[in-house]
Amino acid sequence: AISHPVPQAAAAPAGGAAASDSAVTSAQVVHIGATDWHDGAGWEGDLVDGAIRARLQPDNRVTRIILPLRRPDGYLRFAHGLRCTLRVHVDQATTCALLLVCDRADGGDWLGNLQGERLLAAGDQELVLGSDDLRPVAGTGLPMPPGSRIVGIAVMAWGPAADLRLRDVELRR
Repeated sequence: AISHPVPQAAAAPAGGAAASDSAVTSAQVVHIGATDWHDGAGWEGDLVDGAIRARLQPDNRVTRIILPLRRPDGYLRFAHGLRCTLRVHVDQATTCALLLVCDRADGGDWLGNLQGERLLAAGDQELVLGSDDLRPVAGTGLPMPPGSRIVGIAVMAWGPAADLRLRDVELRR
């Protein structure tokens, strides 16, 4: 199953006695893999050879994989220091993009989308995007407020001929 945000390790406060009053923070990780794929459960893509294969979007001239929306809580909350890791396979060099759909932190509806992209060589690739690599897309205010809920995830290739296959996505903060 798709993991929920799970505390990974508590960070000890830095410094001496004055730092002991600081709140202890913990990292959270959400992992979504091909084993979580279920036909008709909000996924866009096809399970092929242990990976989720992108579908061609004729109107947009891209191939795309969409993970199910997770409302109201979201996959994870956006924060500076967010790290997104995609493990993909592409059959040719292409630009691969990650799109995060964000709702308001207070439980309100859609706030905006963030997108990051990289040119990838053919083969198995690990694409890592940090919060500083993600840019608001059209209709999204600047900047994305920390605490916004990441409720949707899409992975795209900007080459309609590219065979994009997603092994897994990891969100970490």
